[in-house]
Amino acid sequence: MYIRSSYQFLILAASLAATVSGIKVPKGQPDGTYEVIKDSNGTEYHTRISQSKPSKRQISWPKGTEPQCGGGGIGGDVVSLPQLDWSSADARFVQACTAAGDTHFQDTEAVYSVSGQAVVYYCNYNHKGGTTCEPDEYSAGKSVLQATCNHAPDGVQAARWNIPSWKKAYGWQTSNTDFC
Repeated sequence: MYIRSSYQFLILAASLAATVSGIKVPKGQPDGTYEVIKDSNGTEYHTRISQSKPSKRQISWPKGTEPQCGGGGIGGDVVSLPQLDWSSADARFVQACTAAGDTHFQDTEAVYSVSGQAVVYYCNYNHKGGTTCEPDEYSAGKSVLQATCNHAPDGVQAARWNIPSWKKAYGWQTSNTDFC
């Protein structure tokens, strides 16, 4: 287990055998932002970290980029995330993503922030190299998701911003379901 630098929030890094998949927030995990690393035996190591302010830049989305709206694990019935939980996880995630700077996360790594019943995350699917967690990409995608995935009756609907040609995704869902 390692810490990229000293942070005031949590980031969890999970190193997975081939791709980041099936990460689940550990039961009783304190609110915060995490980096996850999963070793070859499937053991996940969660490390808490912190962040700073994002910059703003224009994003030109590649073909095939699209929002995915759904339930707690994306797909299925609409699931509401409590607004306060989502807002807290969202703010921490933006800070963590910004703090990561130009860190290239490998296909065995993910970044997420959890608060209560909500988790906000970044997933890397690039098997031939790392990708970066970009706060500007997340913020721009978040705007589209909030406009498109707004069917939750009393909170924030689970959603995912999939960017296939960049081999990464950002999203949010209930903290008791798998993501990435």
